[in-house]
Amino acid sequence: MKKIVFSLHSLNKIQILSKHQIFVDKNLITKIITKPNRIESGYKNRLVAQGVLDDKHVIRIIYCHRHSCGRRKPRRNKDNYNLSRQEIKI
Repeated sequence: MKKIVFSLHSLNKIQILSKHQIFVDKNLITKIITKPNRIESGYKNRLVAQGVLDDKHVIRIIYCHRHSCGRRKPRRNKDNYNLSRQEIKI
């Protein structure tokens, strides 16, 4: 399986959702990406995976494969190495 890299924005969103009593964790996000109920194409080669949270709520996760995120140059992460093409950016 490809390595999943969580952006700072996605980690902040998990915290915001928990303050609103919607509990999402990295395992649930990984599960929805690997087996979504629905998947659509999004802006700049991004993918949108949708999964069910409960009877009233769904969650949509926007992600892309690292090599197709629409960037011209590979970005370096905080550890100062290039992310491989086998990683998924959330």
